Amino acid sequence: MPGDGPRRRAPADRRPRRRRAAVVFLVAVALVGGGLLGHDLLSPPHPAGPPARTRPGARLAVPRTAAAVAVRTYAADRFGRVQVLTLQLGRPLGTRKVWVYRPSARDSPTLPVLYFLHGVPGTPADLFTEAHFVTAMDRYLAAGGRPFVVASLDGRSGRHPDTEWVDAVDGTDPIASLALGPELAAVEGSNRRDREHRALAGYSMGGYGAMNLAMIHPGMFGQVATIGGYFHVDDPDRMLGTAPATIAANSPDQHPTAARGLHILILDSTGDRDPTARGQTPAFAATLRAAHVPATETLIPGGHTWSFVTAAIPRMITFLAVGWAGDHPAA
Repeated sequence: MPGDGPRRRAPADRRPRRRRAAVVFLVAVALVGGGLLGHDLLSPPHPAGPPARTRPGARLAVPRTAAAVAVRTYAADRFGRVQVLTLQLGRPLGTRKVWVYRPSARDSPTLPVLYFLHGVPGTPADLFTEAHFVTAMDRYLAAGGRPFVVASLDGRSGRHPDTEWVDAVDGTDPIASLALGPELAAVEGSNRRDREHRALAGYSMGGYGAMNLAMIHPGMFGQVATIGGYFHVDDPDRMLGTAPATIAANSPDQHPTAARGLHILILDSTGDRDPTARGQTPAFAATLRAAHVPATETLIPGGHTWSFVTAAIPRMITFLAVGWAGDHPAA
């Protein structure tokens, strides 16, 4: 999109050069080192397969639930377990993977769920293998924190490498509909949550996606947290096409009042040099303030890197816990 600046993101998000062996090693370090037992490890999810042939402009029908969901336990400890859900959606939608952390608590409609959106290139595993989420969650629960579920959704596509967590206007990639439809349904099952027990968060492209989707679907989520995100359209693969109205509708910085009612955390690093995300947090926070929309803006040392995300995770957990306790001021 003109004016978006040079293309984009730091190596930790945009251009990682990781071999499969390195990913397996990181999984073992993140989960076993975080206190999870390594006796039931799976291989990390494979990249999305080749795209099915679809007539341009033909919209794919997205089912409300998957035809089948295979559940495998990745690891477990006394605080909870990590599962990998494999959803079979049939042709031409294929297979989607969702990584889920389930605490050692009875599932119910009032057990909160955090949905996390990965960056690009990225996978649903990144929250666990790169950001060491389980380590932070173990510490939080050991200190007496309120349990909640975490689900890292699948925003990948073979047609559009950079999906921006939106539905493609040409009908070929219903990424948002898949995430908020069958993927969310597979996580919640029969215990569907209301907006007060759902939060949406993400890193980099996922940070944009989290804010955009929370604003577009105000009845679905009560809280939103962005980590190193941005708040304008940055769409090199033209998921949204070129129509000004469509682009404006998916630009959080152009309609800030749509964020009213959300408990908002905007987290960024003091040394973020990513050309797309740089300066976005203070600018968007100012836009929200001008629209009289409360938000918490937090800057911590670091850059657009996974070490920054790892440092940001405990702050996000604390913020969400306050929101689920009902201790934040009404928006």
